[in-house]
Amino acid sequence: MKKMRFLDISFENEIKAYELPLLRGAIVATVGKSHILFHNHQNEKFRYSYPLIQYKAIGKKPHIVCIDEAVDDVHHFFHYCPIKTQDRIINLLNS
Repeated sequence: MKKMRFLDISFENEIKAYELPLLRGAIVATVGKSHILFHNHQNEKFRYSYPLIQYKAIGKKPHIVCIDEAVDDVHHFFHYCPIKTQDRIINLLNS
């Protein structure tokens, strides 16, 4: 059985479910489209595979869930924290 790595990144701000696409868009715009796992697109087509970076609201807090190879790729994200959406700043949770 293959072992899979898993990383859950949580933020301190509360978020509503309808704001998740805005957060995802802000992260993709900040990190850059060259990092495919953040947005699951290759050129103008979808990357047809299970999304290895997922954006979720858990207990009203935004989370980025990274699976397997995305655990390595997520380091690009940490260069740009905090993330700025259209109307606010979202900070990582210090724990």
